[in-house]
Amino acid sequence: MTVAMDILHDRESKHYTLYAHPDKGGFFGLSALHNFNNSVLEPYSKAQIDETLILDFSLVKVWDISALLWLTIALHHYRRVGLPFILRLPEGKQDMSDKERDEYDKSADYLRRWKFYDALLNISMEPSELLVPEQHAFFSTGGPLRFYKDYKQPNESGLMEAFMSRRLFQIWNLSDPKTYGATNMSQHISEHIQMFQSKGIGNILCTQCGIKKRDADLFADHLLTEALLNVCEHPNATIGLIAISIMGKTKELVLCIADNGDSIPETIHPTYRDNNPDNEATNSQYNRDLSTKDKASLADYATQKNVTRKSGDEAKGAGMGLTYIKEDTLSVFKGKFRIITDQVSLKHEGKDASSYVEEEWKHPWKGNLLRIAIPIPDK
Repeated sequence: MTVAMDILHDRESKHYTLYAHPDKGGFFGLSALHNFNNSVLEPYSKAQIDETLILDFSLVKVWDISALLWLTIALHHYRRVGLPFILRLPEGKQDMSDKERDEYDKSADYLRRWKFYDALLNISMEPSELLVPEQHAFFSTGGPLRFYKDYKQPNESGLMEAFMSRRLFQIWNLSDPKTYGATNMSQHISEHIQMFQSKGIGNILCTQCGIKKRDADLFADHLLTEALLNVCEHPNATIGLIAISIMGKTKELVLCIADNGDSIPETIHPTYRDNNPDNEATNSQYNRDLSTKDKASLADYATQKNVTRKSGDEAKGAGMGLTYIKEDTLSVFKGKFRIITDQVSLKHEGKDASSYVEEEWKHPWKGNLLRIAIPIPDK
């Protein structure tokens, strides 16, 4: 199944179809989202066209959960700036081979199981209206999922089953979409911390992966909690999303959290300015036109010990959240930690927590993405 053109125009319906291309294997991750945004979405947004765009994800066979969360933040931005769009999601069709139909049905079931519907509530209170007309019933099929089954009792037959049977594989809103702009995100985050702690994630990682009990509990009670609390450090966030998933090919457990608040470089800039008065990145006001290198320096600075945007009594004991996340991910779990914020991406991997790979990741929306990936050892 191939597409000859990236953009198709239906003159009768006045719809442009813009195809989001995954990689050759059908995987749609952060790189594919970056390409789609910069080569298609942003140019059409700047052109201010009147026709409704069909953002077509029908070629995606496998999703990276972090791309889904970051896509939600992107779609929210584009809806607010007036870009008219609807979505076409992947689904198996009768004219496909059995193998190909199963791959696309599994992709569709992933969106249902991980409750992408709940994420879309941040864009419209009627998510079905965000879909092409023939998919208005996409999230209300009524029947059981073919590839991600429901379990009435905890199932310990495997890591995937253990997480799914405890309703741990899904997207959670850290704010209430019904009260957009007037949410108490701190309260929602506290509730989610308690929820995650009650699910016994540490026990699952210990029994299913053979991870040491102390390390397994560290992921559940420390790393995950700090990731949630970090959202509170980003002013003006009205959307917060968190999700856990498994990457099959790389055998990784992925924890991702995203928000649409002020960026990490912007929030840490006053502290960095006061402590580094001779650096070029220390102008009196934060400037989004800073170089990728300077933004990366600011973002990395926020992951260092005892660095916080807070002052006075609030600063006591603060400034360790991102430090814990980075160090636990790298040192304890031998995993990978990635930050995307204000058009820069930082990748941390390996024993040296002070080193990172920076690259430009252009995006016009405000927000922050944290992606934590830990390898799943063979039991």
